[in-house]
Amino acid sequence: MTDTQARITEYWAGRAEAYHREHRTAERAKADRAAWTDIFKRYMPEDAVRVLDMGTGDGYIAHIIAELGYAVVGVDACEPMLDEARDEAELRQEEGINTPLFAEVDVTDLPPSFYDFDVVVSRYLLWTLREPTEAIRGWTKALKPGGLVIAADATWFADGIAKDTQVISDNGPDSFVLTYTDELLEELPLATADSPEAYAEVFRAAGLEDVEVVELPEIAKIDEEFGTPQGHESRPTFLVIGRKPA
Repeated sequence: MTDTQARITEYWAGRAEAYHREHRTAERAKADRAAWTDIFKRYMPEDAVRVLDMGTGDGYIAHIIAELGYAVVGVDACEPMLDEARDEAELRQEEGINTPLFAEVDVTDLPPSFYDFDVVVSRYLLWTLREPTEAIRGWTKALKPGGLVIAADATWFADGIAKDTQVISDNGPDSFVLTYTDELLEELPLATADSPEAYAEVFRAAGLEDVEVVELPEIAKIDEEFGTPQGHESRPTFLVIGRKPA
């Protein structure tokens, strides 16, 4: 793990508990879950069975897709986030809900044991990667021919990060700005992208076909109604979808 990746992983480790709590108990939590459930209902292929959730974090999207009936594996390099995901899985299993499996894996270096999936998904991951094109090339190896990559993201920091940004974290409220410095942002090609097209170009460069961008105005409506989580600003959210050549 590089020093840069270690800094990023440490930041998300400090955020794990609060991040998961926001997903479960925030005022907007019910509306968010309904919206993301509807989004993945719409765009998952009807014949898909196995789904790989990259950068699963606390398992938020993995749990949503598993509840829709798919066999899901969520992978992440941040152990405290995975602890939250597994705790959530135990609670859901007690309620008889279909749950994902989780594994500690580098999303930029998938081992062959994580191949043969119908769909690879991610949410709010690509902006954090130093080499997103190379990462997605690796993801395509996990896909069957004709399989899809479906990634949700936003143009988060086209104007940089406000220096007074604060978050809820075990590492302190200023941990975000201390981690995502101007110097670090320069290492993350999509962090300061000003258009979804930058993400689409990464998909094309990685060899995916039929690449499309789908705007998600329903997420902006939730931001408007409930406000954004601490440390966040509302940004246009979108899916980028691409197909592995058959």
